[in-house]
Amino acid sequence: MLRKAYSIGAFALVGALFTWASGASITTVVLVVAAYSALIEAGQKIVNGDEPLVWNAIDVACGAAGGWLGSRLMRLRAR
Repeated sequence: MLRKAYSIGAFALVGALFTWASGASITTVVLVVAAYSALIEAGQKIVNGDEPLVWNAIDVACGAAGGWLGSRLMRLRAR
């Protein structure tokens, strides 16, 4: 669980930076950060393919949640 919380925090930073750099909508940020997370998972699967697919899906969901959180925090800060 600690690793998942860390993952959400790390992807929140990515989401916040992407929001700041692009001004994209929250939906776009969530999709981009989730895609980024999925690419990381694909790379990990190629290099070290011992994690079950369900955990890969959970990790991508954590990426999407972090992207949403980062985008929301950036938008609240802008107000």
